Parts: sequence; C-alpha cells; structure tokens
Amino acid sequence: AAAGPALEGGHIRCGMRAAEGAIDRVTFSEEDGWHYRVIGGGYPRGLCGSGVIDLTAALLKSGWIDRYGTIIDKGEDLTIAIQKGSDGAELVLRDPNGNWPAPIIFSQEDIRQVQVAKAALRTAVDLLMEKAGLTADRIQHIYLAGAFGNFLDPANLVALGLLPQVKLDIIRPVGNAAASGAAAALLSTAKRQEASRIQACINYVELANLDNFQTRFIEQMNF
Repeated sequence: AAAGPALEGGHIRCGMRAAEGAIDRVTFSEEDGWHYRVIGGGYPRGLCGSGVIDLTAALLKSGWIDRYGTIIDKGEDLTIAIQKGSDGAELVLRDPNGNWPAPIIFSQEDIRQVQVAKAALRTAVDLLMEKAGLTADRIQHIYLAGAFGNFLDPANLVALGLLPQVKLDIIRPVGNAAASGAAAALLSTAKRQEASRIQACINYVELANLDNFQTRFIEQMNF
C-alpha cells in the first residue's frame, strides 16, 4: 500500500534517514519519564522512521495527543513544551539533561502525516484479511521485512493501530527478506520450486478499485 514517506522520516519537520544523529527509539513511562536513543550516541539532529513511530505512540500513551491525533496542552515540563507554529501547535522535545544544542520539533502536521500513512497501511491489511476470509485472532505470524521493519517496536505498531490487535509474540522482524529470498532461490532448486508454487496461489488486490477503500481509509485515520 502506498503510505507516503512519513514512516521513513519524509515530510516530517525534523525527519531524516536512519543515519548518525537520528533518534531511532523513544520510550516513555510514568516512572522513568522520557528516553531517546540517538544513532551514533551523540546529540540528535532529527527523527528517523522508527523514531517517528515510537514518538507518536509515546505521545499517545502519555496523553500529549489524543486518539484523533490532536495535540493536548498538558502544561510545560522539563522534556516537552508546546509552541505555536505556522501549521498549528508544535511539540518541542528537549533533552531531560539539558544538553541538546537544539530542540526537536514534532508538529500537528507531522502527526497528520503519520495518520495518513497509518490509515493507508491498516486499510490495506484489513481489506486483505477480508478477501482472505481471516480475522485477527486467526493470524499465526506477522513478519516485518526490510531494514525499516527490523527496527519497529511491535507494541507501538499495535498501539497506534498500524496492525490489528494481535498477540505481540506473533510479530517478528526478518530483516532483508527480499535479498534472503533471492539468495535462497539462486542457491536451491527446491526453493525455486517452492517460490513457483507460492506464486501460483497469490492473488493481487488493487486497492484503488475497491468501492469501500476510501471509506475505510477515513475510518482508520484515528489512532
């Protein structure tokens, strides 16, 4: 499903690729507060895709945004403040220890970009499940492929609604599945035959041609 670039840091105010200086992990708990992990261990320059997902989930959990994606003013604290930006409210993330040279901004428009991406992917998941006659409780495995998928937190994917409500232990990152599959097919006749059998029973679903895609897409905009 075409989800746009938001989940890879694109069209995000402080978005960037997963390189040195990118926040790639965000956690929040009432006991320990906010924690940010930066690739390379230095000061943050922006948010990569996994950081965007983690941050959005943490903001939802901590009450800084509601299920509609709207920023909630909880009052300024040591790590987050709200300011007025050109596109509406903006969350200003700050180092709990006061060492960051510059704050990281996460705006209302950034959150909307995440919602659009989430809605596209989740609508695709739900429609494919319907086509296959499956319900969430019958899914046995969910594999997260690619370098990006390898760094996503399954709990946050479920919390935001990117994935249905499933048991977290069935969600597993598998890294570069395309390259692994290509290598297996090159090295094994049996694997090539298995791939051919799988290909023969795959059905392609053109989401844009489904009458209820737009309606379902709008329904999935909320977290």
